[in-house]
Amino acid sequence: MEEKERIEETKKEKKGNSVLVIILCVIIALLIGYIAYDKLIDTNHPEDNTKQQEEVSEKEEITEKEGEEQNNDTIEVSDSLIEKLDLLVGLHARHLPIKTAELTNQDVLLFASQRVKSTNGKFFGKDVSDYIESLFGKDFHYQLEDINCFVKNDGILYQYNAETDEYSFTGRHGHDGIGIANLHIFYLDQEATKDTITLNTQILYTGYCGGTCGPQTNAYKAYPFDDSNKVTDISEEEILDNGRDYSPVYNRIKDQLPITKFVFKKQSDGSYGLSEITIE
Repeated sequence: MEEKERIEETKKEKKGNSVLVIILCVIIALLIGYIAYDKLIDTNHPEDNTKQQEEVSEKEEITEKEGEEQNNDTIEVSDSLIEKLDLLVGLHARHLPIKTAELTNQDVLLFASQRVKSTNGKFFGKDVSDYIESLFGKDFHYQLEDINCFVKNDGILYQYNAETDEYSFTGRHGHDGIGIANLHIFYLDQEATKDTITLNTQILYTGYCGGTCGPQTNAYKAYPFDDSNKVTDISEEEILDNGRDYSPVYNRIKDQLPITKFVFKKQSDGSYGLSEITIE
């Protein structure tokens, strides 16, 4: 009996092994068939693979072009531009950060009136417009009108004649000139996105100046110009010996100054206009 049982078990094992062999053969046959079919499809329809590759290439090319559009434009950081930024910040240092759209029409006109060429207290509206648009862009909204005095309730400072497009100084003001923060802008770099370019700078302030100023002997990081924002003392010798160049002072204290960002937005004509000033 024992011998018969061993024989039966052996037959069962062989039968089981045979089944496994058959299953493995079927799986291998299916795999070989799938591979052969896949290759046949590739051979018969090579244009499908080519089309897929072209679509991937086109997507990659579009992505690359978008990247180029986002980073291709730059702004020339000229002395003229720095001068305009210097004046704007000088007039509004106490109000930073600001969005240019929040400036009043009078703010913008007074800003331009400080730099346009005048003869005997007269200048043209076109020059005012050109100066404004050279910084804020062609899409910036403003209108030419009388420019009020910066001293509250002190009347008109420059009267505008729309027929001749001419501004005239009224001559009725005996007070000192407008107070403008004395400052020095140091350009770092710029960042471009699809629709904006941001100039990263640091600003060294040296106080307020209402006219002709001598060397300023205090350096500040922001308004108000008091001990809370004072960074260092400056000797007159340090400034005069360097031809009134504040770079040596800046290099000493730049790690203590915040980053001031001038954000320019793309205009309808493709140029860029200042849209806001932020501080980090």
